[in-house]
Amino acid sequence: MPLKRSSGSARAWLLVILAFGGIAGLTVLLLALLTNIFERRQEARQPFVRVVEVTEETMDPKPWGQNWPHEYDSYLKTALPTATKYGVVMGTSHEAPMMRGIEEWNRHAVNGTDPYGGNGQWSFRTNSDALKAYWRDGAERMRDQGIEGVITLGMRGNGESAGGHNGNGFQH
Repeated sequence: MPLKRSSGSARAWLLVILAFGGIAGLTVLLLALLTNIFERRQEARQPFVRVVEVTEETMDPKPWGQNWPHEYDSYLKTALPTATKYGVVMGTSHEAPMMRGIEEWNRHAVNGTDPYGGNGQWSFRTNSDALKAYWRDGAERMRDQGIEGVITLGMRGNGESAGGHNGNGFQH
C-alpha cells in the first residue's frame, strides 16, 4: 500500500508541476502579445518623418524615394532589369547621373573617403576622378546586365541642391 500512495503522490506532484509550467508558459505568451501591442501603438503615435507627402495614388516613384531613400535605391536596382525585360526604357535625373542613385553614393562615401579613392564629396571640382569612376561603373553595370536606359550627363548637388554655396552647380 505505501507504494501506491507514493505513486499517487508523485502523479499529483507531476500534475501540479505541469499545471504550473503551463500557466507560466501562457503568462509569457500573454506578456509577449501585450508588449507587441504596446510597441505597435507607440509606432503609430510616432510615424516616420515625411520629407514629401505621398498618397496611394502617387504613381511616380521619385517622391516615395525622398521618404524612403534606401528602399528606392533597391527598387531602382530591380526596376531596371524588369523594365528591360518588358521593353520599357527607363532613365534617371540630373541628381542620379549614369543610372546611379545618390543614395548609392551616400552609403559608400563616408568619413571623407569613397570607394573610388576620392575625398567622398559629391563635387566635380574637388572629386572629379572618383565621380567619373562611379559613373563609369554605372554605365558598365547597365551594359553587363543588358539594361536599356537613358543616361544623363548633367549633375546637381547632393539631395537636389544647387550644388554649391554660390548656386553655380559645383561645390568648392
